[in-house]
Order: sequence, then structure tokens, then C-alpha cells
Amino acid sequence: MCSSPDGKILIGGAFSGFAGSTGTGYLVRLNIDGTVDTAFNPSLNGQVSAIALQSNGQIVIGGSFINILAGYQVSYLARLNADGTLDTTFMPAPNLSVNTLNIQSDGKIIVGGNFTAMETSQTTTDTARNYIARLNTDGTLDTTFNPT
Repeated sequence: MCSSPDGKILIGGAFSGFAGSTGTGYLVRLNIDGTVDTAFNPSLNGQVSAIALQSNGQIVIGGSFINILAGYQVSYLARLNADGTLDTTFMPAPNLSVNTLNIQSDGKIIVGGNFTAMETSQTTTDTARNYIARLNTDGTLDTTFNPT
């Protein structure tokens, strides 16, 4: 769960529906008054375990989903625009689920989870990363960060 600067609340989880929601579930945004923001509908097919907001209003989500917005295949990690649409320029792909996210002050994204490799939008091969990785703001792997 996390709050945006406009006071709206993002809630992710293992639920497949939410009272008042028109989407298929797992991620919902509530208005300030607690009602469901029906304009926000990313339609995921699996659990959202982590949510982080970037300074530009984009939303990074991680979990066990592998499909978003009726057909876009994304693996466990995605970035949404503020309106809930998929940012198709951000395509890192861990090989297993993501459980936690953090946005650093420089905008880089720390990703933690069950994965042992990360494929990024700049490559077609996996790079070994055991349970933690750092991404640049564009979704490419930060190769200078590799805790062992």
C-alpha cells in the first residue's frame, strides 16, 4: 500500500476483486474519500506484493503477475503511468517474483525478491542477480550494483 501526493491510495495484494472495482483485481486505487477510482484499471493476472511511486508520478509494481492490461506480457515487475496504463518503455524481467521495491533519491530502483536473474530492456540474455538488483531510472540493470 502507498499514498500518492494527491492523497489517493494504492493497494496491492492477493485479492482478485475489490468492492466497487471494475478491474480484474490485485491492484486498486482509492480516492481520498475511500471510494474506488474506477478510471484506474491496470488489470493484472496475479498478486502485487510491492508498490513504489516515482517522483514523476509513475508507479512501479512488483509481484507474481505475468500479464497486464489484457495481453501485455510482463514478468513480475512493471511500471505504470499515473493513469494506470503500462509504460511500455520499462521492460526489466526478473526470472521469479518481486517482493519489495524502493526508489532511491537519485531515482534508481532497488528490487528484491525470489529471482536469481534479471533481463532488461537493453539485453535479451539474463544477468545473474541473486534476490536483489538495482535498476536505472529507464529500467536497465545498474551493472555497478551487485551485492554478493
